[in-house]
Amino acid sequence: AAMLGTGGVLMGLSSAPLIGHFLAVDPTIVGTALMGTTAIFGGFSLMALKARRRAMLTLGGPLMGSLLAIVGIQLSTLFIDYAPSTLAVLNNVYLYGGLLAFSGFIGYDTQRMIESARDGHKDHIDDALGMFLNLRGVFMMLLQILGRRD
Repeated sequence: AAMLGTGGVLMGLSSAPLIGHFLAVDPTIVGTALMGTTAIFGGFSLMALKARRRAMLTLGGPLMGSLLAIVGIQLSTLFIDYAPSTLAVLNNVYLYGGLLAFSGFIGYDTQRMIESARDGHKDHIDDALGMFLNLRGVFMMLLQILGRRD
């Protein structure tokens, strides 16, 4: 539990500069991103609860693959000098693809937690950490999408 709390504090501290920037520019962006995150969480969790049993568990591989591809795209910008138009496209893929991947992980992890509990697995800390990472990912992507000035 202490490690979960420490991880939460450290992730919050790493998010603070971006959140602080948007609070200074337009405070409504943070509130809108928070409401959007809540709606996405509720919608994808409800979808997972109403879906056929174990139906969303098949999405684990594709979701992880998409997340790795998004990370690869971001890392490639450190080493490859892309044209500005290509960078704009890659940034859109990162933001919207990341939002879709993290949203999908909310549904996947909700069903995984349900099935895990049915099987007698009681690691609530691991489940909480996974869902926290999903929520943070959705919130940060929404914050960046809403705060764009294109």
